[in-house]
Amino acid sequence: MCCFVIRTFAKAAEHRFHYRGAPATLSTRRDAAAVEKYVGGNPRVARAEAQRMRGVHYDFSRIAVHSQRPASDGRGQNIIQASDQKMSVTDFAESFNGIHIKAAPSNVEFPDPWVAPNGFRWLQTIITNTPLAGKPAEAVDPGTYAEPFYYDQPPSQKEPGEFEDYPNRGVPSAGQTVAWDATLTLVGLDRNKRYLTPYDVRSYGFRATLMSGTSGVSDVKLVAPKQDWSALGKQRTIVKARYPAWELSLLKGR
Repeated sequence: MCCFVIRTFAKAAEHRFHYRGAPATLSTRRDAAAVEKYVGGNPRVARAEAQRMRGVHYDFSRIAVHSQRPASDGRGQNIIQASDQKMSVTDFAESFNGIHIKAAPSNVEFPDPWVAPNGFRWLQTIITNTPLAGKPAEAVDPGTYAEPFYYDQPPSQKEPGEFEDYPNRGVPSAGQTVAWDATLTLVGLDRNKRYLTPYDVRSYGFRATLMSGTSGVSDVKLVAPKQDWSALGKQRTIVKARYPAWELSLLKGR
């Protein structure tokens, strides 16, 4: 969770920064000294950031505000806490020769105009040793749309709905193990730059073998969802191969 400090008497818009550490005040003059508090105390980076931001305005009313505390520092300031956009897996279970998964996003009704001006989307890539007919072993799922998203939403729609998938395969033959793995990412979308910023990620999947003593029943083992940021590198490679004009950031959006 990030905290933003805003002067209660200032009506001028402030720019949203992504930073870690104690809250600091970014003046509407955007001077380098104030910016330096947000960029780890590096004066050179602070000067460059201040120069880049000159004339940039941002309306804080668009941030997802979850709590507001009265000023406690004696300088007439309020601290507003804005939660990060996240996903939560609401259902994950064995299904017919595969699995069933549902995931819900949170705070996506408040897109960040800095890195997600076009809202949020679901991005899923898969790696399997048993691809469907005509599909590669590493693919963007489903990979049949003009853009690399799981749902083909209208450009005007900024909020992704609930994610749901039923991946499955036929019954394996004796001695065969079906491996199916997915990386599901909640990404912020900048359609103009064709740039995707990850806000949360889950890796999951399943393994299937022929159940002992049967001739046509799958024994499915679940690979439970986990937050695995290291999976972004491979996901980025898969997306680039199918959608070369698009770029997936390896840095978390905050």
